[in-house]
Amino acid sequence: MGQNSEPQMPQSGEMPRAHAGTRGSRPPEPQAKGPIMQGAGSQGPVTQGVGPQGPITREQRIRRSPVRSRRRTRVLWWIALSTGVFLSAFLHIVQFSRLPFMDATASQQVLVSVIVDLALGLLALGLLPAALHHDPMEVQESYVGPPSALVASLVILCVWMVSYLAAPAGAIVLISVCARLSLGWTLPAIGASMLSIIVYELTFDIEFPGVRALSVFAVLVLTLTLVAMGSARGLVLRRLL
Repeated sequence: MGQNSEPQMPQSGEMPRAHAGTRGSRPPEPQAKGPIMQGAGSQGPVTQGVGPQGPITREQRIRRSPVRSRRRTRVLWWIALSTGVFLSAFLHIVQFSRLPFMDATASQQVLVSVIVDLALGLLALGLLPAALHHDPMEVQESYVGPPSALVASLVILCVWMVSYLAAPAGAIVLISVCARLSLGWTLPAIGASMLSIIVYELTFDIEFPGVRALSVFAVLVLTLTLVAMGSARGLVLRRLL
């Protein structure tokens, strides 16, 4: 009887340690996950799947979306900057190489075009982050996006054919606007793009004064191509959300 009672005493003494975190203890999962999920929203979380750390709420899924990634915005901004600088430098070097064969008026127009290109390009690059801004409320189909994003996008699209430095930013913005899948945003974007080429033809085209139908048609084809790319991207992103 004395030998049988000795093994029982350590077992009864080890019971509190099992709850403290021994290998055999398994705390109830609902109590461990409850406090984590409480902070996801004021009205309770809405799960949209299960991840490694437990159920994924709708708010967490929105934040993880590639549409709203700050890194994506920075990458696109640097792409627009580097591509625009290369395009602007190359075309202006070609223009300056023709200065000895131009008259005084044409030379002044080249200098003015360089200044305008730099000013409008910096304006477009400065507005690019605002044009790419997304709101978490966009998960609702009735909300397209913040009005500030539309205004910034239209300003960029109005100058993207006038400024070489702003051209890559305009292409990125046109795809982003059409990816929102809103006719009220896409049609003004197309109109701003076509207005940009008309302004360029009337004011900055030195060699061929007037509006050339071929240039307008080429920009129309390019605009519709970018619209198609943006719409396809929007459909893919809507399925992911």
